[in-house]
Amino acid sequence: SQRCQNDDKFANASSSSSSFVNENGAPGSTSEEGGSVYIDPARDIDIAPYLDFCCGYLPCCCCLYSYVPAAVGGDDDDEWIDYGPGCFRGGEVIMQETEVDGEDGARTSERAMLKVRNAFPVNRNVMLTLIISLLHGIADSLWNGTVLYAYLFIVFGQRNDYIGYMEALMGLSAVLFSFFPVGYLAEKWSKSGTIKIGACMFVTGAALNTWLVEWVGIDDLTTDHGGIPTFDTSRSQQIFNYYLPLMAVWGFASSIINGPALELYTASIQQKDHPSYFFVYFATYRIASTIGPLVSIIIFSTMGNTWDLETLRLNIFVGMGIELVVGIFCFAYRDAWALEKEDEEEENEEDSDNASGEEEGEERGKKRREVSHTEGEEPVFSNGDLTTPLLPPKEQHEQQQEESRTDAEEGLSLPGRSSCNLLCFTLRAEHVPYVLFISSFITAAGGGMTIKFFPLYFIVDVHFTPNAIQGMYVLIPFLQVVSTEIMNSVSSCLGRVQTILFTKILGILFIVMIANGEDWLENKGFPLALLFVLRSVLMNSTLPLEQSVLMDFADDEQCRRWKYLDQCVSAMWAGSSAIGGWLIDQHDYSYTFKITAYLQGGGVFFLLFLLPFVPRQKSAPIDSIDNEGEESISSQLSNEEEDSIGEIL
Repeated sequence: SQRCQNDDKFANASSSSSSFVNENGAPGSTSEEGGSVYIDPARDIDIAPYLDFCCGYLPCCCCLYSYVPAAVGGDDDDEWIDYGPGCFRGGEVIMQETEVDGEDGARTSERAMLKVRNAFPVNRNVMLTLIISLLHGIADSLWNGTVLYAYLFIVFGQRNDYIGYMEALMGLSAVLFSFFPVGYLAEKWSKSGTIKIGACMFVTGAALNTWLVEWVGIDDLTTDHGGIPTFDTSRSQQIFNYYLPLMAVWGFASSIINGPALELYTASIQQKDHPSYFFVYFATYRIASTIGPLVSIIIFSTMGNTWDLETLRLNIFVGMGIELVVGIFCFAYRDAWALEKEDEEEENEEDSDNASGEEEGEERGKKRREVSHTEGEEPVFSNGDLTTPLLPPKEQHEQQQEESRTDAEEGLSLPGRSSCNLLCFTLRAEHVPYVLFISSFITAAGGGMTIKFFPLYFIVDVHFTPNAIQGMYVLIPFLQVVSTEIMNSVSSCLGRVQTILFTKILGILFIVMIANGEDWLENKGFPLALLFVLRSVLMNSTLPLEQSVLMDFADDEQCRRWKYLDQCVSAMWAGSSAIGGWLIDQHDYSYTFKITAYLQGGGVFFLLFLLPFVPRQKSAPIDSIDNEGEESISSQLSNEEEDSIGEIL
């Protein structure tokens, strides 16, 4: 939150005209001297009025307001309020002292404290992306999930292989289109122009999907088998042929959301604000992923909570309406709203100015250490065992940096082992990213085979109602957020690779228990649902830890390379759904779940090779530089070492 501030104790009526606000006039211009936030009307939008309307009544709304000094005065004909530089009109006087101005007492001036609403400027591209993320997340989780799979399962004559082929086509088209033409046009031509092409795809996809569902109709329903309607299979092939190009259209639209739109979102944010804004972005999508199933639960509850075709069609129609709104919003992007390079350079200059203070502190600390020993003699630092000389903190830090650079050139980013002999192959630390890629690739191949078919498994084999399945998908996003935080905390004690191994092995164990549920469960409904939720949460909660390991063993150029290789992992995850659908039709769901467990177990096996290279605790750099410029190294020393060094310092 950016607040309108004024450091003066009280503003004066004779202040500059930029801070003067007539009661019926416009607010004064913003001023950097006053500490206020500059809002570019052509690029930014102030969302403070909307926040005030939505949550101004909450106890935690203090960030919406500031208390600033001001001057209030006037007479019967001309009343005025000076809000201070850059503050917005509409303040509420909460404290004032009246003084008589003039012998007649006709005019008074008052010193006051004003409660003013803060400005919350947000870039227009950023605001668009957050709105689109919310709407697209709701629509996608509403229709492109359990509802779509159940609908296609019925109209395809209960064939899983057709569903697998369609999902594979949609996922592969999203990956391929992200390279060309979407990626190429966004880089060579215009990001906003490419997004507008994607907007046309959203509108086209929503229109075609609505027409196709209406064309399929409900007249060919025959009998009800096991709670699931059956459809005339003579039209299944024709319906499948119509759906294939439609899935390619949705794949193109998805590549726009995860490509140019996200890039323009990043380009419209100052670099120092990237972590917080990306947290908001992903949190928005997570929240939306729970709203979609909730909307579906309301629709199913209204229509009878059964898997009838009419209710499924209604869910799809609502989802298409939201997707149409997403397409309309995509037309509003502008390249001109993105931050220019000059803006980022100015921000970097401010950061460098702030860092200069720290450098001065280092210099002062260095001087203090220099005078702590006799001139011309080297200071002696004890490390506790009196066998190895310990360098001063500053020199020790420089030596650590030099060793880190040397190790990085040799493929060593962390203080683990440099190599490990495996049969006839020597595994080095520089191979860690490749091991991670192989593990992710195999794990994705196993997960993609079954993740799309779990809703059908609960419909066909477990006989769950729509609300029961959608309820599970409401819980999973929330639990994933909680589980990710827990895993990050556990990894600090257990180790990152150890935590990843434990979590994934537990997830694989749960899917094995689901696959064999019929053999050991009498009432298999609730236990299987619980196992599925836990398995889904655990298998997706270690991604930040895996990315952390990758960042430690890969430089910036290699990280960009692995980012592109992640697309191959996504392609494998999508393509394997075709194999999964075929295996289910040839055998059953439980058989395919076992194949998934075997593949993911193989992927986890490769993670064992990381243990010699990734330490249990990440090596901590110098903690901080205190106000006197002395560097803290207490995290690396014992108590005795701290005492001896502290005496010398």
